[in-house]
Amino acid sequence: MDLVTAKGVVFLLLFCLSQKCWAKRGSEEMRQQVQGNANRLIDYLFNNYTTLIRPRINQAETVRVHFDIAMKQVIDVDVKTQQMTLFLWQRQTWIDDFLSWNPEDFGEIDQLFISPTKIWVSDVIFQNSVDDFEQLKDTTIIKALVMHSGQVYFFRPTLKSTTCKMSVRYFPYDSQVCSFQVGSWMLSEDQVDIRVLAFDSAVSGFVTHHEWHLAERMTYRCNLTVPVNMGSLQKNMSFPFLEFLFLFQRKPEFFEKNLIVPTALICALR
Repeated sequence: MDLVTAKGVVFLLLFCLSQKCWAKRGSEEMRQQVQGNANRLIDYLFNNYTTLIRPRINQAETVRVHFDIAMKQVIDVDVKTQQMTLFLWQRQTWIDDFLSWNPEDFGEIDQLFISPTKIWVSDVIFQNSVDDFEQLKDTTIIKALVMHSGQVYFFRPTLKSTTCKMSVRYFPYDSQVCSFQVGSWMLSEDQVDIRVLAFDSAVSGFVTHHEWHLAERMTYRCNLTVPVNMGSLQKNMSFPFLEFLFLFQRKPEFFEKNLIVPTALICALR
């Protein structure tokens, strides 16, 4: 290798090393800039934020919470206790006036993933569930998605048991209807108004069960009016809630093959 070629190789190596250094330096500067914008945004949103009041600048306004249930799997059916355990996705969204910002002021960051323990979350619960109120426990793994417009999306899985008035008169060709009632635990309609979340079909994505088929889901919005007498506060208050009805049809094939047909053959041979 002559001297000219050797100098060219050395120059090329030095050039490549310098490019890598500049790229690494540029990447580090970009990372620090993004983290700095995110930290500024967090300070901007949560400097005076409190979860003790409803997320409305005008506290006379109602917070509208849109809620939905996506059925995912039948875990257990107990005819004796009239209970069915189901794996669900509960999905809710609302607007928080105190969690909005201009993305241009924070490096085009237009969304954040925030722990639900740090923001206001409605007290909407399953009111007819037979298990404990586990949805009230703190959640650290599942985050709420907060958009720059103040729109908050909080989707989370849950395991729920509910009572179903089961009748096996037409077994194994029977159908069972189970329901969930979902609503605010303490807040009336003028404070929190719950509505059905317009989402994709709650039947799609259902994990096939060997015995039960999810045939249909129906949703109704209802109002419960109760008289309230607390000192100077004496009036009728309306508490809205959603009722989700799930129609399950038993799959008869297994019982036809292993119960009905053998029994019929035994009877025919006698």
